[in-house]
Amino acid sequence: MCCFCPSPLQDHAAALKSLKSSHAQELDALNAAARATEASLRQSAADAAAGAAEQHAVLSAALADLQEQWQQRPSRPEDVARIEALEQAVRERDEALRTSEERMAQLRSEMLLREENYNKHFRNGGLGEKVLDVGAAMGSQQGVVDWMLKAKSRRSTGGGDSFRKPA
Repeated sequence: MCCFCPSPLQDHAAALKSLKSSHAQELDALNAAARATEASLRQSAADAAAGAAEQHAVLSAALADLQEQWQQRPSRPEDVARIEALEQAVRERDEALRTSEERMAQLRSEMLLREENYNKHFRNGGLGEKVLDVGAAMGSQQGVVDWMLKAKSRRSTGGGDSFRKPA
């Protein structure tokens, strides 16, 4: 072999060196493309987030406006009439309840009064608070007996009995 002719080993080393340099160049190009794609995607994500935040702000303002309109909406006439009818029914029931409670209080006081009166007159077997005066009771019966006897004695001293048969 000659020193001026390349050997297969040298050819192989040169090919290997050329492949390595082309691979490094290709790898650098791919890394640059990946970084550019990454930067582009990050930028589009940031733009999308900013757009979403802006849209969120617009929608929030629209929602607040709609809620305000809902709170300030005019009442429907049929709703107002129904509310008035229900309020009137509540007033009537409250009045009925109040009068019922007053009537119940009157009846309760009347029943207590009647119970007190009953207990006063019929306690102790009907004697209540009265004290029986035995002497006065005996005297009144004696007066009745005297009256009955006096009427009999007048008839017998009257000269004749109309019940006797003539002899």
